[in-house]
Amino acid sequence: MARVCFFLLLLVWARPVAATDNYAYKDGEYVVISGGRSPDARWSVAAHGGGDAGYEHFDLYLMREPSHEKLAPLGMGDCLDTSPLSIIAVWAPDSKHVALLNRSDRHVLDMRLFAVADGKVQPIKVPLLFDVVGTQHLKQGVHYEFFSRLYRLTWRQGDRFILQGSDTLDAAEPIFDAGLESYSTLDRLGSERVFTEFSAEATCEIRAKGELRLVAVKGLPQSSWPKTIVYSPHLLFESGRGLHNTETSVSSLDAQKDSK
Repeated sequence: MARVCFFLLLLVWARPVAATDNYAYKDGEYVVISGGRSPDARWSVAAHGGGDAGYEHFDLYLMREPSHEKLAPLGMGDCLDTSPLSIIAVWAPDSKHVALLNRSDRHVLDMRLFAVADGKVQPIKVPLLFDVVGTQHLKQGVHYEFFSRLYRLTWRQGDRFILQGSDTLDAAEPIFDAGLESYSTLDRLGSERVFTEFSAEATCEIRAKGELRLVAVKGLPQSSWPKTIVYSPHLLFESGRGLHNTETSVSSLDAQKDSK
């Protein structure tokens, strides 16, 4: 019942304000994102875009520090938020890898992983845990849509991290065959709408050639997810509202100060 109430709140009572967090960048202004400075202080990840909301040619860039020299675009693709404080970097302790989290849709968090060496970046493909485990248990002919996605990432060492992912899928009926009970729970909203929650945890290892190996994958109880996750000063998850912004604008001065 608590989970059903959560989705009712999202679908019916969610307020449209603070739907996106946007920033109007000045010419030549590259603002460090939340957590964007590497532990060794040699690199940072900064955002830049054009137009009143920052969407024109928006991208993230690897910067050399402390000179704040632009080195390489990261090719982020769709970003719902353009404010630097609603986009998150999670650096490895040795500053050789960085994971980036951003919203691509209202309640959908995306993650990208990059290797950093000699001022260059190399993307590392990270599969969706849903694709790794869930797709082989899908019922034939069932249509579903992704409603929300969350990530939590914790580095254990320079080339190993723990990745937790939670996907909520909207369908007219349960989408999985038997055998995936440790990964999924169901919430029914009436007779023709079912939310399937898929949650998993993977131990991930980055190999020497820049390939990602999933050492172990297991189901993760939904109770393991906290009711509140603070991703950045401007982006958080709350069980009653989902992913949302705490602020909708930020001055250049405040962005630079808060990103340090």
